[in-house]
Amino acid sequence: MKVSGHPITIPDSLRGGIAWDENANIWRIRRQANARIMLADPHLDVIPQAKPSPPSSEDRVPSAIEFLESWFSRSPRERHYAVKRHLYRPYTEQSVLALAEMFESLAGDCARALAAECDLVKDYFMPFWRRCAARLLGVGEDQHSLLANVVNALSKALGMNSLDDRATRAVDACIRYLRTLVEHLLKIEDPPPTVRALRELAEDARVGGVWSSVSALSQLLTAGFHPTVTGAALAWRSLHEQPGLMTDVSTGRIEVSDLVNEVLRLHPPFPFAHRWAHTRCECQGITIEPAAHVLVDLRAVNRDPEVFDRPDDFVAKRDRGLSMSFGHGPHRCLGAALARLQIGIALRALLSLRPPVRPVGSDQTIGTVASGHLIVIKSLPCRRVADLGVTAGES
Repeated sequence: MKVSGHPITIPDSLRGGIAWDENANIWRIRRQANARIMLADPHLDVIPQAKPSPPSSEDRVPSAIEFLESWFSRSPRERHYAVKRHLYRPYTEQSVLALAEMFESLAGDCARALAAECDLVKDYFMPFWRRCAARLLGVGEDQHSLLANVVNALSKALGMNSLDDRATRAVDACIRYLRTLVEHLLKIEDPPPTVRALRELAEDARVGGVWSSVSALSQLLTAGFHPTVTGAALAWRSLHEQPGLMTDVSTGRIEVSDLVNEVLRLHPPFPFAHRWAHTRCECQGITIEPAAHVLVDLRAVNRDPEVFDRPDDFVAKRDRGLSMSFGHGPHRCLGAALARLQIGIALRALLSLRPPVRPVGSDQTIGTVASGHLIVIKSLPCRRVADLGVTAGES
């Protein structure tokens, strides 16, 4: 890919905020003002090329590639916005807060089941998320493990540059399972709000059908699982690494919600937002040609010194609206309020345990996997402090 007129003179006001990376052939965005413009720009999309929608026949099973690409593209833009309108209501902050009591009960059950030695990711955060997802969909316990397996398979496929035969077969199996699940959900007499939204989407003659609902459900589950679990694990680890933070949270001087917002600002589970130009566009004096790859570095954007005072420091009571960890523009995460609530409730349930739970080992003990678009914490060994010879009141 060759950029017309390159090298481009970047205005002083933008220097450091948007720059052409000659080696990687991408535009890098590191300032928040530029990131907000780019993520909202209608010329940019999440997939490299706009492609026609696959045939809309309910009987035709899309290919693995067609299915994965159907989640993200804004082409046609009218369809993208129509789908989001159907899915928006169950994920508003007000709608999500109505679920708090149910989540608190689930978190308490999962926390009390923890053994003296445990892995908080595998034994607590993942089971809690699975139970929450199942309740949101109104499905029984027999589906918990299947849902988790499907989400893991789809997440792995999304992290691959290209699908090999094994990944293609796995995605095909996920597609067929999710189709069966959605057909079941659409028949529920008194469905929960999320399922009601999927039903409205399926019945919308302009953009709907069962495959639209299958695609939407897949994206909601996959975008929510690992980022929420990783965010919770990062927040829990920060409680024990940041001097005085455990005491401040335990005594109520700092709200758990403030802790969650600041941890996600400093360590966004989605560190990069990738976009591709579908048509030629201008951004504050810079020309971006068709097919150009634009990478928004959310780690840098969330530490922009023009926006944040002491950008690298943990400051619990920052304005959460300044963080861009959940994105911006048409692809801003629908589940932002849900993820914040789930992480906060999961942490509060752990804090209420007696004897309490503490991390074991160093940073090297944490099992972390990073791809081009997602950070996943897969392991967080912990132990009840009574087994360490520490009294329950100590932190």
